[in-house]
Amino acid sequence: MVLKIAVFSDFHCHRKSNNNNIQESYLLVDEDLEIFQDPFKSFQKLINDGANIEADILILPGDFTNKCDPEGLAYGWQISQDIASLLKVQDIIPNIGNHDVDSRKKNDPNPFHLIQNFSKAFPFSNPDDNTSFWKDGYVIIENTNYRILNINTVHSHNDENMAKKGLIEQDALNEIQRKLTFSHGNKINIAVCHHNPIEHSHYNTGSKDFMHNGDELISILDNLNFDIIIHGHKHDPRIRYAPGGANSPTIFSAGSFSAFKNLLLQGANNTFHIITFECSESHLGKGIIDTWFFVPTKGWTQNIKNNFFDSKMGFGAIVDIRALAGTIVDWLSLQQENYMEWTELLKEFKELNYMIPSDLAKLKNELKLKNILISPFVYGEPSFVQFKKS
Repeated sequence: MVLKIAVFSDFHCHRKSNNNNIQESYLLVDEDLEIFQDPFKSFQKLINDGANIEADILILPGDFTNKCDPEGLAYGWQISQDIASLLKVQDIIPNIGNHDVDSRKKNDPNPFHLIQNFSKAFPFSNPDDNTSFWKDGYVIIENTNYRILNINTVHSHNDENMAKKGLIEQDALNEIQRKLTFSHGNKINIAVCHHNPIEHSHYNTGSKDFMHNGDELISILDNLNFDIIIHGHKHDPRIRYAPGGANSPTIFSAGSFSAFKNLLLQGANNTFHIITFECSESHLGKGIIDTWFFVPTKGWTQNIKNNFFDSKMGFGAIVDIRALAGTIVDWLSLQQENYMEWTELLKEFKELNYMIPSDLAKLKNELKLKNILISPFVYGEPSFVQFKKS
């Protein structure tokens, strides 16, 4: 069985008139933008034009609105449900971000009044799940094939000072460890949060706003065989492994679906993703991420060269790169031709499909030292492997 997870993060919907007439999202409540200036309209067009994109779960890592704009919050939640319908998902897993909480108390003395009361079905239709999420700072959702730990990292955002960082409290960590230690079943284990659990200062994107106690959370999740941690907040899509053991969880930063260009890295694009897991013992913890990029005037596409993230990548393969390079050299030396398509290597060495880009770059460097050259990866075009035999 295959499990598909859609990830849409950091909408930042708002009224332009409520933000000093400054645009900080492509999703504006009080302006009707053209189809290729609006990521949601462009996504509707992508699906209606026949793109074969479906998912079982929709994960939303937070920041539905911008600076706790009430109309923006309602609009962001409505768009989320529309996206879920277009993708034909079975379950929606929402989280909340720092922009969804009124930490500056502009609208109410209680910073959580708006986010807790704008919809009875938010974040979940199950009252027990909602109680756990708001009161305990996390909720655990189980299904036949997956287990999701959904962490409220803005649980402590009671004032402007606390809102400068994410936090998972020690009591919550203790409870999570106790509850999940006794969870059974060989399932895909997924953690969802808004703030990055470890420092994310990539390209000077800031180094102080990560989740405090995140290192202890990672240690617990590593021991409990969690496969992936999905977070928002940074607007910078990125994939890496958490510190820990040989099978430590993958950390996936989702980027932003619709934050305006001035809130992205220069030259970067808005993104959404489909993560595909195979629910078999030999593939648990391994997956493929397909990413679409938003290009104003063109809409959503995979067929572009992006400087910060690839259109298709794997994760979960923990390999000895030098040993793998040697095995590939031995295999290539037995082939009749001295060149082939990269896809032939993917068929022969299955782990290559699940290596993160930084590990693939190391492998390519090792192979280059052994006279094996691999042409650059371009989405939708064949890459070639050329081998100079001794």
